Amino acid sequence: MGEEQLDEAFMRRLWSLANFAEDQIGAISALLINSPQNLRVAKIMPNDAQLGGFLRQLLKMQEPQKEAVRVEEFLQLKGSVADLQLKYDASTRSSRTDASVGKFWRAKAVKIKDLPFLAAVADSELDQVANAVLERFPEKKKTGLEYAPVKSLQTGEEEAGLSSPSNKKRKGPSPSSPTQPKLPGYTLADCIPAARLPKFKEDAHMQPAVIKMVEAALGVLRSKLILRDTHDSSNQFIHPVGRPDLSLLAAALIAWTQLVSVGEFKLGEGTDDIDSMFGQLINRTAAILDSQPDRQRVVSFGLTMNSIEVVHVHRGQDRTWVVQTIGPLPFSISRESAGFKILIRLLATELTDLGFLQPEIPEVHLSRELCNLELLRRGQLQAPQGTAPNRVGSVVFQASTAGHNNCILKLCHSGKEGDVLNYLGQCEEVSNVVELLERGKCTYNGRDWDALLLIPVAVRLTQELPVQVLAQVTLDLAHAIDACLKVGVAHRDISLDNIGIMDGRGVLYDFSAAKFIDPKDRDTMEAASPSGKLEAITGTSRYAALSVLEGRSHTTSSMLESLYLSILSACCDEKLTGRHDMKIEDLQKCQIVRRGSMLALRPPDFSKVPSSHLGFVREMHELFYPLQSGSAARMYNVAVALDKFEEVCKMWMQPLTAAN
Repeated sequence: MGEEQLDEAFMRRLWSLANFAEDQIGAISALLINSPQNLRVAKIMPNDAQLGGFLRQLLKMQEPQKEAVRVEEFLQLKGSVADLQLKYDASTRSSRTDASVGKFWRAKAVKIKDLPFLAAVADSELDQVANAVLERFPEKKKTGLEYAPVKSLQTGEEEAGLSSPSNKKRKGPSPSSPTQPKLPGYTLADCIPAARLPKFKEDAHMQPAVIKMVEAALGVLRSKLILRDTHDSSNQFIHPVGRPDLSLLAAALIAWTQLVSVGEFKLGEGTDDIDSMFGQLINRTAAILDSQPDRQRVVSFGLTMNSIEVVHVHRGQDRTWVVQTIGPLPFSISRESAGFKILIRLLATELTDLGFLQPEIPEVHLSRELCNLELLRRGQLQAPQGTAPNRVGSVVFQASTAGHNNCILKLCHSGKEGDVLNYLGQCEEVSNVVELLERGKCTYNGRDWDALLLIPVAVRLTQELPVQVLAQVTLDLAHAIDACLKVGVAHRDISLDNIGIMDGRGVLYDFSAAKFIDPKDRDTMEAASPSGKLEAITGTSRYAALSVLEGRSHTTSSMLESLYLSILSACCDEKLTGRHDMKIEDLQKCQIVRRGSMLALRPPDFSKVPSSHLGFVREMHELFYPLQSGSAARMYNVAVALDKFEEVCKMWMQPLTAAN
């Protein structure tokens, strides 16, 4: 059984064991997953009777009279178990997911020698580009350092265990050997002084150097591509596979709808790096094709310290993917380098030849004249699994009009959101909510749409915001949620994608999932689904409250919980534990992941939160997942009141209030 299946199967067994209440099982599974020993008990205790006995012993450790004995100390005494691992670390799981995707698609990929639609570049122009690049690295120096050779890419022989010892991966830079061919010109290791140091890092050293190289090349080529370093700005991409290392865009607007190509970088320390990078390219390509449904082709590249691989994904006749790959090719900064040449050809290619189609601009019948329209994103209507394919439910443009340099034009498949916003605009007690400037009709892509002109264009929340500002924004959003409920509107999709900041204050938007309700029913809690096998929920699974994932109704508390999870995600730089597993198609797995990460004694996400924000996050967490008195486990609170939520926010706003 593989690691992925083992983790899930083990969690399901925990969940189904007899003689334990549901909240106890959730707390215990959280302890097992997140304990410092990282247990893998399934091999030692292969049947439920043994596992159940072990869990009962753990329960005894939670008795008040034994509260001084820590679970970790108890586990250390279990010598037969303590040396086993349950790998549930977020970064490891993310990397493993990328690598597994990479291995899967590499096995299906077709190796090719060239992409004829890439631009032809003369040797003289290649020389100009190489010289311009090298001018950006005044400290370049021939070092003789080489990273793991290209031949370390995993092959069928290696997978079958037939590789020779000389083909095993080598980690880190080393002097080039007589048998390893020297690359022409300067290598990346020659151009980056930090590459000569032991603590050479991909993100701190390689990333800015590659951006500098591509920027110089685009300048010589006079390319229409717009380069953006998006390694640390995944918040600008509303998609769970965000964070391309490098983005090549058709417009200044950073969005999947404007992406032409992406680049991913790895040091190239062996097959894990190569597989992970290939998986990332496939995942980014999937996001591009998802956001640009008419697109037929995406070309991307993966770069290591001495090699490059170009990946071409295009739609086949039956709309399935066809993956082609060139490389890996040796890479150095010289016209004689095959890898350098194909990268420059890619950068010199016209946007349409790379598969990008300029989005159609709608003709909207409004009294205001719109200009500078740029497609921001398309929203999908989620159909229950197996019933029908998803279809576009909304199309969002960024635009400008008289009196508003930035506004949003949203085309909706129905008039429901327009009705909600029109109603909220008449409610004086509702604030910090997106404003409907005007409403009209339009025909776009052969369909009739309800057109909404909205302000303001809010900015996505990030961990860069001072904690006092973040607390103020959180309070504003909590008040907006509550005010909407008081006038009979339940938002039902509070997520990091649907909240933002404008002029230091919170803004709540995207009411596409909103519902008119009787205010008296705002906190009516339906029972959870007995089987836990839900077909669908209203909302975004990554940010949905645990109670909603279990099939209960949306309430004030559940929406405040979603707000907390959104704030936590922003503070974690959008790297929430299990984010890759929070898929709407498997809500039972979503429940397990949410319980495991949130009910942990030491929630794993806390380690990713900046120290300046950790106190705020901890206190918010305690509202929904408080520690049980005299116990080493957490409870789940499904009835958090607004006033308690306010108290936490106001306490962390105090320095800001004093300054004002």
